[in-house]
Amino acid sequence: MFLPLILAEISKKIARMIKHFSLIVVLLGCYMLWEQRPVWHGEGITVSEAPAINVLRSAKSIETDNYILTPVAAISGSSRLIGRKLYWFDDHASLSPIDFTLGWDKMSDEYYLRRMQVQIAEREHAIRFAIERIPKTNISDMVLHMHAIPSNDDIREKMRWMRRGHVIDFEGYIVDVLPKTEDASARRHKQKPSFKRNSSHFIWIENLTIQ
Repeated sequence: MFLPLILAEISKKIARMIKHFSLIVVLLGCYMLWEQRPVWHGEGITVSEAPAINVLRSAKSIETDNYILTPVAAISGSSRLIGRKLYWFDDHASLSPIDFTLGWDKMSDEYYLRRMQVQIAEREHAIRFAIERIPKTNISDMVLHMHAIPSNDDIREKMRWMRRGHVIDFEGYIVDVLPKTEDASARRHKQKPSFKRNSSHFIWIENLTIQ
């Protein structure tokens, strides 16, 4: 005769646990949305110049647990973060956990940023305008899509909490990425510099400051 009472009490406890768990999930989601809210500066160009890129003739390779990185160009400067995406499960997530789309000149101006959307998926980015479109031929001169590789845990933590609209100063290297699982002859065959301006790049970040 006590079994129905026991089951009823267990059901009440489970219901309370589910309610509390749901509340925690909602609060966590709200916190994450708050932390990732865009940073607004008002209309006007926030970063006027493109990052400086200097192609390297030769450089010492950088080894991580699973990859060999070959620097092909040094890069440094300031940019405005106009798009970001976290990766958890793709092939390079352990090396480059976040993609950033960076802009300068008109692509750092809120007048245009409020009238466009930056979409990032599968390590590629696309920019779609509602109105006041910047000519497509000019966009590539004002944007860099970065597969960011943190050089240490401090930079990794800064990257994790960077928000759209943040203006950053950074230094590092554009790198070619080769998995260590490839045999030595295949790696040697691929270790010729493959730098091309205005395309997406893996970038090893050595210094990072959020303004």
